Amino acid sequence: MNTTKLHIIARDLLAELKRVGTVSLLQQAIQSLQQQVNQPQQPNFQQQLISHLTSLYSKLESSPVKNYSPAWRGAMDELGVSEEFC
Repeated sequence: MNTTKLHIIARDLLAELKRVGTVSLLQQAIQSLQQQVNQPQQPNFQQQLISHLTSLYSKLESSPVKNYSPAWRGAMDELGVSEEFC
């Protein structure tokens, strides 16, 4: 696969990460989980964790990545990011 095609795919994947807000949602979920572990008697931390994960899952379900062609999926393998998106 040529570098131009890899660049297009990488740019598309980066746009998808930004659209979903994956990093932010994961950070919020991690923070809620840490608070839940430190203060298990507080139910609001568990509710926050559930809310963050639900939001992440719903955004990921609408991801166009699952509709990528086999060639684009191969490019994702080359980039080493298949497991992060599939």
